[in-house]
Amino acid sequence: MKTKATVIIIITLLVGFALGFFTHVLLMENRLNDISGLRKRGGITRHFLNRLEVSDEKKDTIRTIIRQYEEKFKSHSESSRAEMKYLMDSLKSELQPFLTEEQLRILDRPQFMIPKNYRNRGRFNQNPHME
Repeated sequence: MKTKATVIIIITLLVGFALGFFTHVLLMENRLNDISGLRKRGGITRHFLNRLEVSDEKKDTIRTIIRQYEEKFKSHSESSRAEMKYLMDSLKSELQPFLTEEQLRILDRPQFMIPKNYRNRGRFNQNPHME
């Protein structure tokens, strides 16, 4: 009788753990998809209109305003990436005399700047060559 009760409790705990784990995974995947959706064309506009629950009569006016800023966000993001690439290239050239060939190869990997604990999550785990 005690064995049966123990087995039922263990199975219940395992089922609860599994449900919690998979729920967490689905929620995190949705959150990452929401964030990556902001980078797509019209993503910021859709996000603002959905989150603010804009009425139909104001939607066109607000959409026009947000689209103007969306272009500014995009150009800022592109210039930030270009500046980051310039800084990284400068850093690499300064470090080059002090690093081995293997270290330079590691430094040249696109995933180098991604922290190790993020590499097995979301879109980062799509590259099988990532170490």
